Amino acid sequence: MAPDGYPAEHKRWFYVIQAPGSPNPGEEGYVYSALIPVSEQIITPVCTAQRWLELHPPSPAPPGPEPEPTEAPVPAPPSSTRPPVAPTTKAPEPTPAEPATTEPPPPAKRTIREQSGSHGSPTFLNPHGAKGPGERVPAHTWVEVECRVFAPEIDSANPDGWWYRIASSPWSGGYYAVANTFMNGDTPGQNPPTNTDWSVPAC
Repeated sequence: MAPDGYPAEHKRWFYVIQAPGSPNPGEEGYVYSALIPVSEQIITPVCTAQRWLELHPPSPAPPGPEPEPTEAPVPAPPSSTRPPVAPTTKAPEPTPAEPATTEPPPPAKRTIREQSGSHGSPTFLNPHGAKGPGERVPAHTWVEVECRVFAPEIDSANPDGWWYRIASSPWSGGYYAVANTFMNGDTPGQNPPTNTDWSVPAC
């Protein structure tokens, strides 16, 4: 509204900031239009929100408080406790290997070659009583004999009563023949004949 003494229809006011050199530089306020020359009124822009912000820019926000310095954590003192030491276990001493006890091979059976007589030599599993007849040794056949056994139960084994264990196949040490059915180193027709070859060991 117009101030007292001025026409009521004159309602224009101007926002004024006193310039440097004025009695109150920088002071702000409103001045009635009748008090301002018309030439100044024409060039004065209308008050708008944007114009207000141009004249009164917002104050910058105050800086936030600086963060308080944080102290670095104090390192823990080194532990004075020594780590446990694993007990040393002495490795067992190696047990000396026992020497291998290799049994010597049985001595090879010593055999003696004998030649059957002109009638051959009957064989038996058991010389005592001539039991269990086996294959006959053909006449004038050379065989290996292992040893001799005394079994005078039958008449034909006498006068000496010895038998030979035949080592050759097929008898293979399981059959016996009367010693006096062999040549026993005699030549054909030799008299008296040799009934037992005493170089054959006893069984």
